[in-house]
Amino acid sequence: GAPEAFTQSVVELAHAIHGLQPAPGFDAVLLPGERGARTEAQRTAGGIPLASGTAKRLAELASRLGVTVPAALA
Repeated sequence: GAPEAFTQSVVELAHAIHGLQPAPGFDAVLLPGERGARTEAQRTAGGIPLASGTAKRLAELASRLGVTVPAALA
């Protein structure tokens, strides 16, 4: 088929999938890769979350190695 018709079919399918009722406990029905893209955008904007114990161990190791500890870990 024509590439334009295929593209339109994919767009329509995506809209149909996004219009489905999500399972209990979920906000939306997502396509493959959408959850990862959302997570990437959130972490690009706000950083990667670290458990407090991990942040503490990284800060201690940095101090022992003479590496400046970023304010976020201090």
